Amino acid sequence: MPVPSGVGFCRSHQYGRLVTLFALSLAAACSAGSDSITIDTGGSSTGAAVYIGSFASATESGTVTLSLAAAATGTMVQVNGTTTALTGTYSASSGAVSLSGGGFTYTGILVSGTLTGTFRSAKSFGAFTAQSQTAAATPPKAFCGSYVSNTDYGWINFVASPTGNVSGFAVSGSGGLSTSVPLTGTLTGSALTASTSTSTAISGVVSTDGTTINGSYIPNGNSQAVPGTILAATTMCGTSSGVTAANSVAGYWGSDASLSTMLNVVFTQTGTSIAGSGAIHVTNNGSYTGNFFRILNGSFNGQTLSFTAQLGANPVGDGTFWYGTLTYTGTEASSSTATGILTYTPPRTLTQTFPTQAVAGVTITR
Repeated sequence: MPVPSGVGFCRSHQYGRLVTLFALSLAAACSAGSDSITIDTGGSSTGAAVYIGSFASATESGTVTLSLAAAATGTMVQVNGTTTALTGTYSASSGAVSLSGGGFTYTGILVSGTLTGTFRSAKSFGAFTAQSQTAAATPPKAFCGSYVSNTDYGWINFVASPTGNVSGFAVSGSGGLSTSVPLTGTLTGSALTASTSTSTAISGVVSTDGTTINGSYIPNGNSQAVPGTILAATTMCGTSSGVTAANSVAGYWGSDASLSTMLNVVFTQTGTSIAGSGAIHVTNNGSYTGNFFRILNGSFNGQTLSFTAQLGANPVGDGTFWYGTLTYTGTEASSSTATGILTYTPPRTLTQTFPTQAVAGVTITR
């Protein structure tokens, strides 16, 4: 799938271009050519036999359920419902874990009940994390979702243990290579408090039924920036929403990078409802060259895919922002291709407004 590399969005902010929140390469934790994250193993590497967690790269996301004993076995479920069996090895003395299956390879280390590492597939390279399930407690919960600000977009996944320990990561969808930032935090009642390895604070609230996290963050701690938004849910992980590979559009979709109007988006799906975030890049619309966007509502019924999104954010000067709109309505020609009409109105600035544009024949592929 095409992923824009180094796309130079020209957002007409008054405060200049911001540094992307989550565009920290996995090389900060491990080299792009290595197979595992190096973690301080101070403390016990023992834990319960069953671990529940999530994984994501720029183009793939989902959940993992692992059982560690004399050998390692498990199951991974992608956000579109595709299920793959995993088998491998586990060393109780070192905490090292290695599993593979269906073209995926997972390598990580277990420290005090939290398993963290990396995975590779034929399409991508990403991160995973899992929390232990004790015999007397309810299972850990995996929340799959997306984030967006006016500087970046992508996947964000959380895993919360029954005791309130939270681990996870955000994976940028706007980098040419998979980029990931780990996060840790706590869940106290319905309040989520977390921080990334780049010291970006995340706050959120868990719904009363315990299935959805609505959260926010300030990109790079810049108080002048538009707050980023987070939406993640247990039902967006492809496991408990009735979504299967046959009736799901969940995953990363993108258009050809050579086109004058390029659309890239990460979809999550619960039943027929879709959510997510993405980016539009334009080369033929004067001074406007694109923005990131957050899907406000969307659906996938039969072969029809449609969504409406909030596009960009430009400061008014009084603490509020101007937003644009973006809609896409298309028909799925196959499980990996959809073609439709893209309509967008860029956010205005202090000195300029932009006309609505309608682009027919926009094809996105998964």
